[in-house]
Amino acid sequence: MIREASEQEIQNWDNLIEKNPDGGHFLQSREWAEFKLGLGWKPLYKVYETKELTVAILVYERTVRGLGTIWYISKGPGVVNQEDLYKIVEAIKASKPKAFLLKVEPELDVDDVDLAQANKIGLVKPARNVQLKATITVDLRPSEEEIIASFKQKARYNIRLSAKRGVSVNAVEPTPENIETVYHLITSVHERAAFFFPDKSYFMQYWQKLIKSGHGQFFIAEHEGEPLAAAFIIQMGRHAWYKDGGSVRNKRELMAPHLMQWEIMRWAKERGAERYDLLGSPTRDQLDGSHPLHSLYQFKSGFNENILEFAGTLDLPLNARKYQLWTGGLERATLAVNSRRKHNLWY
Repeated sequence: MIREASEQEIQNWDNLIEKNPDGGHFLQSREWAEFKLGLGWKPLYKVYETKELTVAILVYERTVRGLGTIWYISKGPGVVNQEDLYKIVEAIKASKPKAFLLKVEPELDVDDVDLAQANKIGLVKPARNVQLKATITVDLRPSEEEIIASFKQKARYNIRLSAKRGVSVNAVEPTPENIETVYHLITSVHERAAFFFPDKSYFMQYWQKLIKSGHGQFFIAEHEGEPLAAAFIIQMGRHAWYKDGGSVRNKRELMAPHLMQWEIMRWAKERGAERYDLLGSPTRDQLDGSHPLHSLYQFKSGFNENILEFAGTLDLPLNARKYQLWTGGLERATLAVNSRRKHNLWY
């Protein structure tokens, strides 16, 4: 039921994951696999195959000194219901992987996953999620008129105001100057926030790979030649993601980020995307203003105030003793040392 992907399937990997029931995710792409290889994760290309269901699955493997290996399916497997998730997890377990832990992270709504049922096959909820658990998305299937009409009144006003006051938004080439502009603008957001931020080389590695494959695109919003906001967008199949972005504090009255997001949505829709993921939000019970993403939520909610909350990361311990050691403090220490010494993310 679980088999190794053929060389031909690996060559055609992105097309395979776009055919998954969930439409695929960029963290399951071949480009991201090559990026993560440089950070210590070995990509294992797998296929779950039955008469009823075929799912391409990218498994990331990493060795933890003294314990063995972890298998991590980042934003996968690409299923749309918990029954198929459990079938795949049990098939992987039956294949007897040489790992002490399997981590899965399907984009299933938190309300659609019964943790009691997950526990029956050995899945447990860890103390921390790897990827952000919640996000805000915009449905790009309606007409442009219907999409913009679905925004909050203030967001619609800001978009029109920005265009009226001369802000322009352009999809730009990855020239050294444009790359520096984008990085500078996303760095400015980091300086105002309180979360870990990798160094420039981390971004450059996946920017280059995704742009080369045709999945990545830079956008810059300008006013009178001055860059005010920038973004790096990933688009694959039916989905597009706002991966990185930032803006300056000056000329905030021009509302450049609002116009930039609208132009990105129009661009993604034209390329066939049906969903635009603004990638990151507090969960539904974290809207008291204390969450690090609260200000970003206020901005993003202008396009859709409904938060999409996923079940998050689920662990399948394959060796109880080693799993206890990992979660008992070794994981936290490993992540801390990695961020301090290498200035990038371990997972």
